[in-house]
Amino acid sequence: MKINITIDITPEELRESFGLPDLNSFNENLIKKMTEKIQSGKFDTETIFKAMNPTSNPIGKMFMNAAMKNMEMMGKKSDTKSKTSTKKENTQNEK
Repeated sequence: MKINITIDITPEELRESFGLPDLNSFNENLIKKMTEKIQSGKFDTETIFKAMNPTSNPIGKMFMNAAMKNMEMMGKKSDTKSKTSTKKENTQNEK
């Protein structure tokens, strides 16, 4: 049995339903400050990009390693599922 449910909501409604905070004002303020720094010439792009690179700090490295492990595990699970479903199909075809 397969059931599909479609929910038509905006991103804001989804965020609110999960109880996540509204970060629009924070983002606008951040963009405003970065724009001011760029225009004043006090913007060091190398430092910003190093900070944004997940492999340049220990927490980013931990996150990337965990994400890669999860992706590997998901791949192994899907391999197992396809082998199982193939075995079931072969068994049903033999009957």
